[in-house]
Amino acid sequence: FLLPSIPPTSAFLPTAQEMPLRIRNHAHAVAWLTMLALSPADCRKPRFHTVEGRRRTAALRAKDAGLPLLRPDAEGDRRLNRRPVRKACVVRGLLLLPLQTLLCSNGRVTKARELAAEHQSLKEVSLMRDGKKVLESERIGDVIKTALPGDAISIGPGLYKERIIINIPITLFASGQGVEVQHETEDPYESTVVVQVPSGQAQMKGITVRHSSPSVASNYAVRINSGSLRMENCDVSSSTGSGVGTEGGSVQIVSCSITSSKRHGVAIFPGLSPTETDSSVRDSIIRGNGLSGLYIRGDGQEVEVVTSDIVSNSAWGINAAGGGIAKISGCSRIERNGKGKYKEEADGIIRINTHTQSCNYR
Repeated sequence: FLLPSIPPTSAFLPTAQEMPLRIRNHAHAVAWLTMLALSPADCRKPRFHTVEGRRRTAALRAKDAGLPLLRPDAEGDRRLNRRPVRKACVVRGLLLLPLQTLLCSNGRVTKARELAAEHQSLKEVSLMRDGKKVLESERIGDVIKTALPGDAISIGPGLYKERIIINIPITLFASGQGVEVQHETEDPYESTVVVQVPSGQAQMKGITVRHSSPSVASNYAVRINSGSLRMENCDVSSSTGSGVGTEGGSVQIVSCSITSSKRHGVAIFPGLSPTETDSSVRDSIIRGNGLSGLYIRGDGQEVEVVTSDIVSNSAWGINAAGGGIAKISGCSRIERNGKGKYKEEADGIIRINTHTQSCNYR
């Protein structure tokens, strides 16, 4: 068959239009199988290199071509029988050449384009100190290890499959859209982001956080053990636990989306040494979580909810228990939750600003 010896030329390759990845990956296989099915029977027959094999091949070619079967051992007859079949293979190959160029789009060129696109979106994490770049890496954790209090870490677009431990007051911010930190593990009690700052506040801005860990308790995508974390424009979800959780620290959630977690959206608990903490949720969305949107438990644990939506969670919108306090103000919308808007249990307190009760929901 002639066509395999004719490589596709770049002149027929698409430039602006790209086929779907699954089609591109299998395009060559589809093209060759299609052309093989449409090719003359002789083009698919194996060639024999013995005298008897050549005679049998000549007889088969003559039969397929519709020619009278001459003496197969005569050189002239075998040469005569071969010509029309060769001509049929050449003609069929030339007719199917556009089909190959259409289906294949040259796998090598396509692969090169994919590698070039990957190179353009290489992950880049930069340590900024006093407005200057002092270190670059492809992993966030490696940069955090060399950071000093007050440093900022710029994170380029990309998927970072790692676990982040923040133990000093630093700022992590996305330098563009599409920054996602993901930690999926079979080990229990491993959050994607852990904040344990002795004093001061760490910050995280514009980062998507995804999490999966088979813990029964203390199961959060973002966990604050001590100190404080300010989150701005972040998107958080856990397929096994709660989105954001504190156990002794505090969190300020500003313009974030905390959605589709298996347990609570935000869970506030005291630490081993109970202390009063002030957390807040402002201009944020807590939606579609498996239990309550906001769960607060423990004396001295207080959360202020300002102009936020806590909607469509499976249990309560806000559940205050064991002395936990929720203060709701602004035009916050708390509705369509499975068990109702609020629940106070075991000395939990929910305080609603009178303005909230009368405002027009967004």
